[in-house]
Amino acid sequence: MKRLLSWTAFVLALLLAGCRQAAMTPLPTVEATVAGSPTDLEIFAQFEEELEELRETLKIPGFSAAVVKDQELVWAKGFGYADLENKVKAAPDTPYHLASVTKPFAAVIIMQLVEEGILDLESPVAQYGIDLESSGVIRVKHLLSMTSEGNPGEQYNYSGGRYALLSQVIEGASSKSFQALLFERIVQPLGMNFTAPNPAGCVELAYSATCDHLYKKIAKPYQLDPRHGIAESYYWNQWLGAAGGLISTVTDLAKFDMAVDQNDLMSLETKQKMLAPTISTAGAELPYSLGWFSQEYEGTRLVWAYGYWSPSVSSLILKAPEENLTFIILANTDNLGRSYRLGDGDVLRSPVALAFYKHFIFEPQTGQAVPDIDWAVEANPQKRIKQFASEDLRKLLEKELESYQMLAKSMRGVEDLGQRIETKLATDVNPAIYDAYVGHYQAPSDLGPQIFTLMRKDDALYVEIPQGARLELFPQSETSFFHLSLEEINGFEASFITDETGEVRQAVIKADSREFVLEKIEP
Repeated sequence: MKRLLSWTAFVLALLLAGCRQAAMTPLPTVEATVAGSPTDLEIFAQFEEELEELRETLKIPGFSAAVVKDQELVWAKGFGYADLENKVKAAPDTPYHLASVTKPFAAVIIMQLVEEGILDLESPVAQYGIDLESSGVIRVKHLLSMTSEGNPGEQYNYSGGRYALLSQVIEGASSKSFQALLFERIVQPLGMNFTAPNPAGCVELAYSATCDHLYKKIAKPYQLDPRHGIAESYYWNQWLGAAGGLISTVTDLAKFDMAVDQNDLMSLETKQKMLAPTISTAGAELPYSLGWFSQEYEGTRLVWAYGYWSPSVSSLILKAPEENLTFIILANTDNLGRSYRLGDGDVLRSPVALAFYKHFIFEPQTGQAVPDIDWAVEANPQKRIKQFASEDLRKLLEKELESYQMLAKSMRGVEDLGQRIETKLATDVNPAIYDAYVGHYQAPSDLGPQIFTLMRKDDALYVEIPQGARLELFPQSETSFFHLSLEEINGFEASFITDETGEVRQAVIKADSREFVLEKIEP
């Protein structure tokens, strides 16, 4: 299968994280389980049916989901396949990359340090060796609340890169790494035996036994190819830090969620501070709290975190605190989050979040059943929505329509990508010439001591980026290749330079206004 990744991987240096020894216990054997009355069974049956329909619509090979009610895991189920080729079904114990769903873990550790008097949210980040240009003083609370840009505290701007600096704050305040505290304070005490860092070299921290087992079971990565087919992909994010890098299961995340709600990890007062929406310096409520998103929809507070790492990682944990409800879902493509601009702060743009809200919050609260409308064939959706007497229902259907429209736009983007590739693609290039380009290439010094590897697989040429990313190079001619992705309009180009004997000596990479010359080296 083809593998398509973004140019971003070329210039992103990834930090490595490791694992130490830990005791192993058998993986949980939770299947699709429901606790409750016959009404509960009916609700879960409807929910399962809608999730399966969404999985097929989103072209996600597999995802796993769970629901926690009153601090109890009441439902967990796998949908589709963790490994499509080998027909390995997704299950509640299937591990997935979490990406930014790691952020709430970092927030909990920081709030624990605050509660213990080890760390002060008002401390300037410069105290921990973090140098950021600013018109004011950037404090720990500003990194944690995504309000560090511009005038600190004035406005929200999602920045995973700045949030990642909290690893440095944690270590500076506690003299222990984020990885170590994560294990000591959360993973080990809660018995999260199926949670570990990304596989950067699982040798130093206490996760090592778990790491080896998880990596063998982790859901295989996929993505959409330009023809809307499901293509094999690649996990290239390798590091663990405050902003991302954990691997886990929905059942382990349920343990974390229950511990948060039972105030086992911090006091009620500290938890409330962590989950409360940030108030700007102008007195406005912002969409982010401390490590979590926080929003109110029609009188219901929703606290949530999502993970998105193109092309093959997407995840979501959604809490309704007043309802004592939590929904968790992890997938093996990025399509749970790619289309919906969740970073803007509205979780109900996500169709899976909306499905959960409909069945478990809206319908029980209002006593109204939400009609099943196929927006793809609805000739006049606005007219259809106006036919309903209930204003609350109309608002919810508007949300559903918005979500569908964002998905449809994303799918058109995939199709447009395919057309752009076909337009530039040279069809008369003999793949046999790719053998001359295969080998190792040294990056220039300003990119650090990194080695890029070109390889041929069947009739395609790939470049493998340091720490794991693999991108297909499409031929534009016999000596010039290109890569395009959904994330970048222009992509990049690669050409090769030979010496007087015809041997390939250099690869020249052009992206936007930058150019890199890679020197071919001996294996």
